[in-house]
Amino acid sequence: LPIVATRVGGVPDVVRDDYSARLVPSEDDVALRATLARLRDDRTEAARLGCQAREESVRYSSATMAKRYGELYRQCHRPLSLV
Repeated sequence: LPIVATRVGGVPDVVRDDYSARLVPSEDDVALRATLARLRDDRTEAARLGCQAREESVRYSSATMAKRYGELYRQCHRPLSLV
């Protein structure tokens, strides 16, 4: 399914507008309704956004996040050089 979200906080950092989502200004119900109607009427665009959102979601899977945290912890745990 396509993502439709408001452009607040870290949302634009997680999904890319016009690539994996449609972002609308917060508290703009007119823009939200128009975006939802556009995607309802354009099934091809809705499917494209949904597929790209699914591909991008791999970045935030539990396996990917565990791997990234492990790498970060290993970098932070390097032995200190006393030289």
